[in-house]
Amino acid sequence: QVSARGWESIGRVKKFSHRSGRSASDGRFLLEGLRRDLTETPHTLIVTAPGHARTLVDFDPHPDEPGTIDLGDVRMAKPGIVEGAILRHDGSPAPRIEVHLRDGPIGVGRGRRESRRTDDLGRFRFIDQPPSDFTLWIRPPGGTTQERNTTLSAEGDRVSVTFRLPITREFRLTVVDESDRPVPGAWVTAYTDAGQISAETGAKGEAVFAARKRVRKISVWVDDREFANTEHEFKEETDEFKLVLPGAAMLRGVLLDDKGRPLADAWVKAIRPEEKDVSANTDGEGRFEIALLPGETVDLELKSVSNERGIAKSDTWTARLESV
Repeated sequence: QVSARGWESIGRVKKFSHRSGRSASDGRFLLEGLRRDLTETPHTLIVTAPGHARTLVDFDPHPDEPGTIDLGDVRMAKPGIVEGAILRHDGSPAPRIEVHLRDGPIGVGRGRRESRRTDDLGRFRFIDQPPSDFTLWIRPPGGTTQERNTTLSAEGDRVSVTFRLPITREFRLTVVDESDRPVPGAWVTAYTDAGQISAETGAKGEAVFAARKRVRKISVWVDDREFANTEHEFKEETDEFKLVLPGAAMLRGVLLDDKGRPLADAWVKAIRPEEKDVSANTDGEGRFEIALLPGETVDLELKSVSNERGIAKSDTWTARLESV
């Protein structure tokens, strides 16, 4: 299997290029129709075959004129294996934990990341890997990230990596609306003395954290205009809590320049004395919309504007939300 992928992101504009095919009996391949207007990042050729190491080759399409790029012979190395296990603090296996493998530095090419879940014995395995330096990382649900580095040589090595989860205490949060109905899909961040950890609420509105230290504050973010994002601080230590997510009051507005023209792509931030600040971007007509709590007073600040008029910042003004 042979494929070529490329992508480029400039501001809010994203460009993608992807073609795939199979090599012929003599090993030759031809991929047609790749984009030539991706000038900031290279394309990556990705070659996979059973019993051979996954092979990646970066290349630049001709930016000025069409033509054929001859990459010459692409030699596939002996395959290596990166494997290992995830164990709990008592040595028992940790099943169904997602393990991520990265080959090379972040942001170089495409096709350089893979993910697996551990089996019932806590084991994982990445086969047909090329000679390279690798980073493996895990972040158990509600837990903290762990990383390990390892290297495969050109001789088709097999390396083993073991993760051991620390001793933790369970903190269970249930997020409901004002009618006591569960709110699934809420992103919750718990702040502890050992750092912050995140989890998403399930169908019953529950998020479970494996906290190494006491949870002192939580913040809840929901991608739903019906609810307002909120925070809660704990005065006393607790292992279980139900948070009622308040309904949102929508603050809408339009940003105009001194000539009455709309300001597109402006970043409007609502500064909230009692809650976490929230922000929104204006659309092509200068309109913005921010979900806040009913009755709260906020300062609105125009942080930045990206347009040809070069406006960088505006004064701060105050708004009060009277009702939902």
